[in-house]
Amino acid sequence: MNNLGEFKCPSCGWVHVAISLEDAEVQVRQAEAFYVVAGKIDHVTMRGPTAYLEGYKRCYKCGATAGDFVPAVPGDAPDGCTLHAVIAPNTLKRSSLLDSAEALHRVGALTDAEMGLQQAVIAPRMSEYEFTLKYLMSSDDTNFVELLERLGVGGCTDSLVGIGEPGCIALEFTREAESLRDARESAIADVKRAIPSATFLDDRAQLNDFQVPDDFPRPRHLGVVPGAQPKFLGVEYEGRYYSPGCTPPELHERWQHCMQYVPQFITSCIETKAGKRAHMPEAAILDQYLVRLIDAGWCSDDEARWVIRETAKLLGWPMPAAANGET
Repeated sequence: MNNLGEFKCPSCGWVHVAISLEDAEVQVRQAEAFYVVAGKIDHVTMRGPTAYLEGYKRCYKCGATAGDFVPAVPGDAPDGCTLHAVIAPNTLKRSSLLDSAEALHRVGALTDAEMGLQQAVIAPRMSEYEFTLKYLMSSDDTNFVELLERLGVGGCTDSLVGIGEPGCIALEFTREAESLRDARESAIADVKRAIPSATFLDDRAQLNDFQVPDDFPRPRHLGVVPGAQPKFLGVEYEGRYYSPGCTPPELHERWQHCMQYVPQFITSCIETKAGKRAHMPEAAILDQYLVRLIDAGWCSDDEARWVIRETAKLLGWPMPAAANGET
């Protein structure tokens, strides 16, 4: 983590250390992975990475926006004290200025020419651009670890790789370039070299909003309805009836909830196999994580087994028997 200087909150005087947006995102990912694997339920919420990242944009003590912080001077903070991190104020200020200008442009308060002038004044001082590229993977590209290695060698070390829709990956880039267009074009070229078989999904290519893998477990609800006539419990959605919890939006929500754990377990499995569990078989490591996930109660037992099966598949590790419901 690079220290970009110390800054003081003008509202309460609390001193913070400034870091880059990229370093803040790394810290968020590391914290989430630790809490999930360690089973510290009280430390984890379902708000997602964006909500955690908001903490790096505000004063730790009073909550004032970090974009208004001023440089600290010697004596503002006691020697040897621990300073909480915030995203560098100049980064937040430039982002806020562009957001404000774009909001005015959308409602017609700024003409195209005026918006262009605003971008010309503000954007050149922003050396990094953030954007997301989505790709449809071929059936041959299923090993997540190998994909990460190929992307790293191919020059995509400035991206966060996520697995979302079935058979797809998304890369969130933070790339230095003279323009957003240059950043996107260079990133697309890098991914193409690293994974030639991947199909780029441009902004017009939309996936089914409620697409869920066929092997994702469906809820099993047993209910009793009074009366002599045969009946069943059902929920109507767009003219069709589904078992409770099995409508497309409900299933998609459960699948997304479970998918957030898969990349965290992948990271933890790789790290622990290279460290304190180097002596353990890969299936045994996955078995331990399955027990922790079930005990945590963050998802159903069937969903927990599915999470571990996805983790094993993407790692290329042997499938533990318990993940298939075997004892």
